[in-house]
Amino acid sequence: MYQAILFDLDDTLLDFAACETNALKKAFTRSRLDVLDDSIWLKVYTTYKAISDQCWSQRSTNNFSRQQIIEYSMQHTLSTLNYNFANSSNIASMYWDIFCQTACLNDGVADTIRFLHHKYKLGIITNGYADSQRDRIKASGLANYFQSIVVSAEVGYAKPARQIFEIALKDLQVKPDNTLFVGDSIKHDYLGAINAGLDFCHYQKQKSTREIDQQPKYTITLINNVMAILDGK
Repeated sequence: MYQAILFDLDDTLLDFAACETNALKKAFTRSRLDVLDDSIWLKVYTTYKAISDQCWSQRSTNNFSRQQIIEYSMQHTLSTLNYNFANSSNIASMYWDIFCQTACLNDGVADTIRFLHHKYKLGIITNGYADSQRDRIKASGLANYFQSIVVSAEVGYAKPARQIFEIALKDLQVKPDNTLFVGDSIKHDYLGAINAGLDFCHYQKQKSTREIDQQPKYTITLINNVMAILDGK
């Protein structure tokens, strides 16, 4: 019998791509850069996404700070698209500020969390920065439903390290075998749950046929499907 349900944040409770898209478009619009036409906006977003993803993937190798990544990504995007990039630093700061206040929930999340709150102890375990993760949880309107929120940058451990899970378990005063973890990532969430001795529920918006060495105990395509799992316990 589960006593606690832990959730990943990005791409589980929140739609990360939607948060990113929303923030980027608002930053461009407020900077009076033309992105009203759908074809223009698509080019802007795909250009930024490719540059940003590459920068983040090289972060450790190049020892980039978060600010450097965001500013370089914005400057390179504007330059590539032939916009004036003299104000790129300000646009980058505006983008990050907006992003930290943006919470685009995945379908069914709000109702699911409100329902589970009456029956289980709830927590969030997320890799990321304190300002972006905590502010977006607050912006979601759901922060008060969670008795534990553990952010990697604050505790010095990141998924899949078992220690970050142990912090949440201690907060909630529950044991691993009484806890279910729900997340989207095999690399970080699934392996982290296994390392910490938790049952894992794999959230997949789109069902994958990719084979992995071990199969998660549960797989769902909508967050509210977790309630059916719990009803069977």
